[in-house]
Amino acid sequence: MNRKARRVAAKQLRSADVKGTDETTTQVLIDQAVAVAQAGNWVQAEKILRHLLAVDANHPEALHLIGLTLGSTGRATEGIDFLKRATELKPGEALYWNNLSTCYMAAHRYAEAVEAARKAVILEPGYVIAWSRLGDVYGELKNFAKALEAYERAITLGETDIAIRKRMAVCLINIDRNAEAERVLVALREIVPDDADVLGNLGNVFVMRQNYKDAVTCLARSVEIDSSRASVVFNYARALAGAGELQPALRWARKTTSLDHRLVPAWLFLADLLLQSDELAEAKIAIKRAAELAPSSEAVVGLRQRLAQQSGTVDAAVDTGPVTWDFHLGNGQPMAPLVSGVDINAGKKAAAKEASTEPASKAESGIVDLTILKIG
Repeated sequence: MNRKARRVAAKQLRSADVKGTDETTTQVLIDQAVAVAQAGNWVQAEKILRHLLAVDANHPEALHLIGLTLGSTGRATEGIDFLKRATELKPGEALYWNNLSTCYMAAHRYAEAVEAARKAVILEPGYVIAWSRLGDVYGELKNFAKALEAYERAITLGETDIAIRKRMAVCLINIDRNAEAERVLVALREIVPDDADVLGNLGNVFVMRQNYKDAVTCLARSVEIDSSRASVVFNYARALAGAGELQPALRWARKTTSLDHRLVPAWLFLADLLLQSDELAEAKIAIKRAAELAPSSEAVVGLRQRLAQQSGTVDAAVDTGPVTWDFHLGNGQPMAPLVSGVDINAGKKAAAKEASTEPASKAESGIVDLTILKIG
């Protein structure tokens, strides 16, 4: 647009004059809104877009952009209303459906997010970001098989983002395809050798495959980088115990319960290690805590029997064999936009199913990253 059109648009914006805003001026303002939004100046973007909607309340791109702006500033529910109107006016625009899906995700309305993302990829089968978004939503719904399919489609179409491959590995772990997950994570480790998430999840796979030596190496580096994630610290304790390093395993098991007081598998595991170490007073406390969190757990019953026998209060004939668990715990972070969105909680054995754990905390602000791909 020429300099004169830009000056006119700026003047109208300052004076809130809507009568003189013609088609040329509208396009200038749309371009300006995109530019300032991409620069992170959401306040100015919203000001421009509200001016445009005062001129034309049914301008599809202005509705789309203000919905995107609201979603990116923690007002996802309000943003959904504008984005829905944009899709009603231009139902064939895949970009609008994709960003509507993102806003639904921010509002934790995952079923609607799936439908919007599916609409985007139906309209534009080559839309890489929409396939990735669809994978993210399925991940939130714990439909890891569907999430994996969507991520694989995105990669086939040319997606090169490492975060997508990290999420794929999480999906593979959750559907018990651990050999494939290991291959993906080993390849990622070559690219990003000090990525705490990659190392944490690879260590988790090694633990599940009883490769404790490599698990200890991976997880030691992961917790060195970030020791604040309870699930990774827990897996490190498991790896150390599997490698026969009981005292270090005890230390990290204790740290796990201090990081997450409600992580039932950690209390069960800690109690087991304490019984092995004949630290009965602390074992009693750990068993009590596990029982409070999971009162119907058979693992708790077994631990109580072992405690009673070791304390000399029951007949030695009571079956007090070792209690084992096959817990699938990953990095404990959200998946999108990262790696944070799918956490690994799926287990195959009864003890893991009984031990109810709380999901990793999520940002409650509703702020999301809605990428502007194109306009008009």
